[in-house]
Amino acid sequence: MAGLKKTNISPQEQKKLCEELTQALKSPEAKKDAKYAMRLRVVLTYLQGACAKCLISPGVSESSIYNWLSKVRDPDQGIASLRNNSYQGSKSRLNDQQLKQLKAAIMSDPHKFGYDVWKGSSIADFIKTKFGVSLCVSQCYKIMRDKLKLSYTRARMFPTNGKDNTLEQAEFKKKLREHVAEGDIIVAQDEVHFKQMSTMHSSWSPIGETQLVASSPSQRSIGFSGFAILNDGSLIMEQLEKFTYATVIESFRSLLKKAPLPKGKKYVMIIDNAPWHRKALRLIAEDKQYADLRDAFVFLRLPPYCPHLNPIEQCWRIARYKLTHNRYFKTFESLKKVLVDYFDLLAAPSKELRQLLQFKWMNFS
Repeated sequence: MAGLKKTNISPQEQKKLCEELTQALKSPEAKKDAKYAMRLRVVLTYLQGACAKCLISPGVSESSIYNWLSKVRDPDQGIASLRNNSYQGSKSRLNDQQLKQLKAAIMSDPHKFGYDVWKGSSIADFIKTKFGVSLCVSQCYKIMRDKLKLSYTRARMFPTNGKDNTLEQAEFKKKLREHVAEGDIIVAQDEVHFKQMSTMHSSWSPIGETQLVASSPSQRSIGFSGFAILNDGSLIMEQLEKFTYATVIESFRSLLKKAPLPKGKKYVMIIDNAPWHRKALRLIAEDKQYADLRDAFVFLRLPPYCPHLNPIEQCWRIARYKLTHNRYFKTFESLKKVLVDYFDLLAAPSKELRQLLQFKWMNFS
C-alpha cells in the first residue's frame, strides 16, 4: 500500500472507491467501451495496492494513473469522467448549414462552380471561396468521410484478350528510344470520338449509394484526328466527320501546314493498326502522288493490342476526366464547343503536356 501514501487516501475512501469502481466495471457502458473499462481496471488495481510503475503499458503512463484517480475522487467529475466521450474534440470549422451547402455542391456538376472535377484541391478552394474557411486537403477528405458520410468510388475494368506480344513491345520501345537518342521529332497520332451521351467516373456520393447523372439519349459523336508532338508538348487536332484512309492522309497534310517541319527533319509518327491506317500507309509507300508524305514522315507502327504504348491516349483520358465524365450535355453543339475550346488551348507548346506525353522508358532528356 506504499504507493497510496502520496495520494493521501484514507482507508474509508479507498474502500468506497474500490466498491464504486467494481460496480462500474459491471455496467453496460464498461462492456461497450474498452478504454473506459481499462481505465477503471487500472485505477481499481492501483487502489488495491499495486505499484503505479507496474501498471504502465501502452496508453497507460504513471502520470495518467494519478490523473484518472484525481478525476475519480473529484465530486464534480467522478467515475463517469473516465469515459471516452468526456473529450469532445475541437469544434467543427463548418456549421451544419455550411456542411449542407457543401454536400449539395459536391453532389452536383463541378463545372457549375468553375471546377473540372471534385478533388481535394477543388473542394478546399470551394470551402475557402464560399465560406471563408481555409482547410488542407486531408481536412477536406475527413469532412467528406466523417461529416458528410461520402465515399469516393471508382469503376472497375478488366483487360480484353489479346495477342501475347511482349517481344514486339520491347522491339517497339527500342526503336522509339533510338529515334529519341538521334534527336528526331516524335509525334503520336490517334483518332478519338467523344459522344454526347454522358460518360461515368468516380464521384462523391452517400455511402452505399451511387450518384445519378442525366444522360442524353443521342448517339451523336464528334471525331478528331490528333497529333501530339512529344518534343515540345503541343497537340494538333483535326476535326473529322469519319475515319477513312483519305481523311487520314488529308490530316497528315494538315499537320504539315499547321506545324511545318524544320529543314532536314522528318516526323517519326507513332501510329496504330486501324484498317484506315494500314491502307493509308500502304498508299503513301507505293503511290507517287504521296511522295511529299514519304519525305516528311517515318512511321513507327504500334504492336497489336498495345494502345497503352501510345502517349496520345493520355490526352484522351485527361480530356474525358476534365470535360465529359459525369457531365450532361443537353445539345451536341455544347459538347462540341467545350472540346474545341479545350483542344485549342493545348495547341501551344507546354511543359505540363510534354511531361504527360513522355513515358519514363522513352529516355527523353
